[in-house]
Amino acid sequence: MVAARLMINAALTAPSIGGIPMTEGEIIYGEEEQEDIARKMEELAHEMEFWRHIFLYKAVMAREVDVIILLGHQIGAR
Repeated sequence: MVAARLMINAALTAPSIGGIPMTEGEIIYGEEEQEDIARKMEELAHEMEFWRHIFLYKAVMAREVDVIILLGHQIGAR
């Protein structure tokens, strides 16, 4: 968990264009939360045939890791 927090902190404090922070991050941990993500990935695997093998692989990984780090870009951030 400490490593995940450090990674999120590094991502959020990295220099941004024009000094406007546009990155957000979340740490997901806990068996139930990770299972929810894994099930959603499996659902997407059946909806998107092209990405099927990737989503199924990542669903297995979501169940086996200690934490999941989500990093994203805020759309329309100012």
